[in-house]
Amino acid sequence: MTGLTVRRIADGLWLWQVPDPSRPDGHVTSLYFEAPEHMVLVDPILPGASTANRTRVLKALDDDLRRVARPLVIVATTPAESGDAAFLADRFGAAVYRQPVPGGQEIVPGVGAVPATQNRQGNRIVTIVAQRAVFCGDILQGVGDGVLGWGPHPLHHHERTSVIDRLVDLAPTAVIVSRGESILFGGLEALRSLLRLTGQEFV
Repeated sequence: MTGLTVRRIADGLWLWQVPDPSRPDGHVTSLYFEAPEHMVLVDPILPGASTANRTRVLKALDDDLRRVARPLVIVATTPAESGDAAFLADRFGAAVYRQPVPGGQEIVPGVGAVPATQNRQGNRIVTIVAQRAVFCGDILQGVGDGVLGWGPHPLHHHERTSVIDRLVDLAPTAVIVSRGESILFGGLEALRSLLRLTGQEFV
């Protein structure tokens, strides 16, 4: 993949993709959402410095902030520091949410989280229930043809089944992943298939 790709998922919900520096043929996905009281970025990754695409993304965010007139918040699926998130937080005066929240509690109105591990410092999946969308970061990855697989983070079997059970209960249409093909339609079916495969691995 070269350059920048932007795709609309639903009203006020968009993803953008930039080349993955760790994989020449891959990309990394970030999410933009106009929540009821905030403008939300999830795992934002910018195009390379001093590129036209980086200027394009920053200008679009400037324009969107003026249009929606809501404060910007940045939500991370991992507690690890992100240079691009820090840059955007400084540029726009945004709050950055890295740490997990108690189960069932929203990060901001309209945006929740499902912890992927029992460790409170672990990764999480971001939920946007009104749009029937979940952003899984690197917990899941798209393997093509509407199929999901597990990402590189080691999870115990009970953690895998627990997180998929909770996502199935949300009945998402869109399952967005950082790497690989996101599923914008048919996400619930893909999660059910992954749950069946996960159970078979331990039979």
